[in-house]
Amino acid sequence: MNLLIQTLVTGLTTLTLTSGAVAQELPTVKMLPLALANELALKAIEKCTADGYRISVVVADQNGVAIVSLRGDGTGAHTIDSASRKAYTAASMRTTTQELGERLAGNPGSAALATLPHIITLGGGIPIKVGDNVIGAAGAGGAPGGDKDAACVQAGIDAVADRLK
Repeated sequence: MNLLIQTLVTGLTTLTLTSGAVAQELPTVKMLPLALANELALKAIEKCTADGYRISVVVADQNGVAIVSLRGDGTGAHTIDSASRKAYTAASMRTTTQELGERLAGNPGSAALATLPHIITLGGGIPIKVGDNVIGAAGAGGAPGGDKDAACVQAGIDAVADRLK
């Protein structure tokens, strides 16, 4: 009888402890909606067009999957691939492509990261954040330098920043 009570108590204790883990709520994840992604991309293209550059822009979700892909008027075919890889890299690595390139250059042991599929370390990819959480990323390709691509992407992010909450 003593063994039966001990087994019952152990079983009930285990059930009580594990039921808390099972009863946990699903996490809430903020997502970048299509309308904001589209506006961001258009504003980035407008900025670069005003500056005299022809670019393409890709806005991706937090996993680096494209939400919006816009090829600007008169851009080279390669610009959409460059923009896509920049958005993917910024989303998956949770940092700008420029910063990633600088980090890898300063750490030869990590340089192999740049050889992973779809990763690119040219400037022009920027994560989109709500607080410290990356909810997406945007990348641009086509301006004469990653810094100029990045400035256009940042203009797009700034244009929707008040709604990224």
